[in-house]
Amino acid sequence: MAGFKIFVSDTKDWWGGHNCFHHSDLTAPSSVMDVTCPVHGRYVTFYNERNATDVYPLIYSKFAYIQLCELEVLGCSVGIYGKDCEKKCPQNCKQGRCNIEDGHCFDCEDGFTGQRCDAECVKGKFGKACSNECGNCLNEVACNFINGACAEGCAPGWKGYYCNETCSAGFYGLRCNTTCSSHCTDPSSCDHVTGSCKADCQDGWQGDNCYISKSRSTDKSNNN
Repeated sequence: MAGFKIFVSDTKDWWGGHNCFHHSDLTAPSSVMDVTCPVHGRYVTFYNERNATDVYPLIYSKFAYIQLCELEVLGCSVGIYGKDCEKKCPQNCKQGRCNIEDGHCFDCEDGFTGQRCDAECVKGKFGKACSNECGNCLNEVACNFINGACAEGCAPGWKGYYCNETCSAGFYGLRCNTTCSSHCTDPSSCDHVTGSCKADCQDGWQGDNCYISKSRSTDKSNNN
């Protein structure tokens, strides 16, 4: 049985599970062995092989054999850890699962990080493993560290649940409900935040937003 492996998996696709032990010694396995594998799973698979194309140590037999008299799987229930399974896993461990020896979380609930998942995401981050960037929240308020929502809404020029989508073409400003000036050469392409025309103004109009009539400007100067 030299060279055997032990896998722990949540499905019958054990090969894609966690390979928690590989006997790689150049001596034969002992008759009784204890293997520590502090992970959660539904299936425990004992596996061995002899591939025709691989070169194995001389102590390995020509063919792989499995001769198990007994296999015991011992561990704490989900959410419990410690020598006598007397301690609760940290509150923010994903699905309440932690290492049954020292209690560190295998994964954290959204919005938390650290070995014991006791630290909230830093400002500007949110979600799984704090790997997501906050969107453009109104007044530069930090988004919710768990779900990324902006409590006060989106900053001018932005929309969407995460405030990371620009206003639709032809609109700008707070809540994206202000229409770009019809006096822009291309009214559908004004700046989504300020409403300034990205192209030139139509003849007879001026200003960033093309709202000032050149004729009025001229009349005003003449009156002065």
